[in-house]
Amino acid sequence: MFALSAVALLAPEACSLHRRPPAPLDPAADAAAQWPEARRIAQNFALARAFADADSTLRAFAARFPGTPSAAETVYWRALVRLDPTSDEQPSAEVLRDVRTWLDAYIAGGPLQEHYVDAVVLRRIATRFDSLRMAADTRPVPVAAAPAIVNGNLVARDSLKVRDDEIQRLRQELDQAKAELERIRRRLAPPRP
Repeated sequence: MFALSAVALLAPEACSLHRRPPAPLDPAADAAAQWPEARRIAQNFALARAFADADSTLRAFAARFPGTPSAAETVYWRALVRLDPTSDEQPSAEVLRDVRTWLDAYIAGGPLQEHYVDAVVLRRIATRFDSLRMAADTRPVPVAAAPAIVNGNLVARDSLKVRDDEIQRLRQELDQAKAELERIRRRLAPPRP
């Protein structure tokens, strides 16, 4: 009799367990739970200068969790990794265009984004990189120093000196932009254990 009453008491509970569908997972909560590990992996790749692997990790995460706040963060981190000044290649026009597009998309999310101010600064740096790259690519090189008349005297223009000074100035601006990027990267890097 005792066994029969125990079965009778447990039977409704057992049936109700089978009737309840499993609770659907909230994609945003699932992404938020997995984001710290994905970000850590991407950052470690970036620190090891495996930039393609870092980008691939971030792209894969965003593809798994589209439309989530964590996926939006991948846009910022992809831009940051792509601008790393220790990359073997100088940022091309295409790379800088991609970076500016990603940062614009991130900034469009508004000032509540976790790295909003950083993204604004990086966007300015990417723009400066691009203008310096274009200036270096399009600067005409004088063929010869042409004579000129200054105060009634015939003198040779020191066009090569002017060009060299301009190149030096552009290199200094580029180095300053790279140093700012490096400072931001160090600030955002995970603390070492």
